Amino acid sequence: VAPAQLENPDLKWERTTTFNVGVDLGLFKDRLYVNLDAYYKYTTDALLYLPVPQSTGYSSTLANAGEVSNKGLEIAATGNIIRGKAFEWTANINFARNVNTAEKLVSPITFEAREYRRTEEGAPLGSFWLYKQLYVDPESGDAIFQRADGSTGKTVTTADRMLLGNLIPDFFGGITNNFTYKGFDLNIFFSY
Repeated sequence: VAPAQLENPDLKWERTTTFNVGVDLGLFKDRLYVNLDAYYKYTTDALLYLPVPQSTGYSSTLANAGEVSNKGLEIAATGNIIRGKAFEWTANINFARNVNTAEKLVSPITFEAREYRRTEEGAPLGSFWLYKQLYVDPESGDAIFQRADGSTGKTVTTADRMLLGNLIPDFFGGITNNFTYKGFDLNIFFSY
């Protein structure tokens, strides 16, 4: 038996303020259902993992280290395409988008030994913190990078790293088809 993380007696509950607006519609004698939801969540005292010196025996500790916002949109439609005595086909399609932003942080948070993921104020949690490679010099085969000051070169320092994308998809969703025939059913699901 051993502790899994460092003790933090100052931990408290996160607090989240949420606004949600939604519309549900049944159309064509309830053969088509449409659902639309929009939301905004703002979390204070957000529980985030902060890096600690490896000499502690741990890589991070959990702390109330910032404020985070999430805003998004969810759309879904379900339709009874065929509704017969022996055969029925129902389809559903959904789409969702979430925009996540670190609004306030105690300090920028860098993850893992290679430090390629980072959270900074104004950016999504867990963004990729990388060197921006512009092209390869055709004469030497050397990679050419963009530096923080806007210049280009073959050599860069840690100060030249930039936030380039994040772990959160721009949008996601799925398509489901349900077929029923005389007591047998088939379900086909695609997600993206």
